[in-house]
Amino acid sequence: MNIFQLLQNPLVKIIGIAAVLYFGLLYKNDDPESLKTRLDPNRIKSEIDEAKQKGQFILTNLNDAKNPQISAAQKPTEKKDEISINDLILGNSHEMVKCGEEVLLDYVIYDINGHKIDQKNDVTLIANSASENSIAKYIIGARKSGIREIHVPYNAETKDEETINYRKIVAASFKYQVTIKNINSALAAQNCPENEKK
Repeated sequence: MNIFQLLQNPLVKIIGIAAVLYFGLLYKNDDPESLKTRLDPNRIKSEIDEAKQKGQFILTNLNDAKNPQISAAQKPTEKKDEISINDLILGNSHEMVKCGEEVLLDYVIYDINGHKIDQKNDVTLIANSASENSIAKYIIGARKSGIREIHVPYNAETKDEETINYRKIVAASFKYQVTIKNINSALAAQNCPENEKK
């Protein structure tokens, strides 16, 4: 029996299909490049949104180049997407980050496809919703031992230099994955502005 005849065997076909499904959908589920991850609806939607944002950015620049006489005052205001948060792990503690508290944390930066860009450990920040630092601003409400994801859209408005630099590196949306290690509330009162919403 030659190889062609063997491949025509129904049993061999079934085994081949089962192998493809196993290695494509079940094997290494945590691999960001696996077939299952690539076919995840949330990832597909995120990549489509990313492509739309980049396309709009390119079209805007092309229009500006074609019409240099249009002043900044005449240009329509571009809608900015907002930075959003998602608690991947709520944490097993009742301690929650409040404005003005000193927080010890680790964080990892991932691009939109789940590739790790950078990692920083044992970082100390003062939580403050008025801060320009993206992490200090968006960790309020996170719990000790919890993991919070901070998603930064490609066109989000921010004055945080670190966030701006990472966005330049990946040239796309990215996310911080922050692990809250410890919370120190001793100086919370003096670190939090009087007009901070509690």
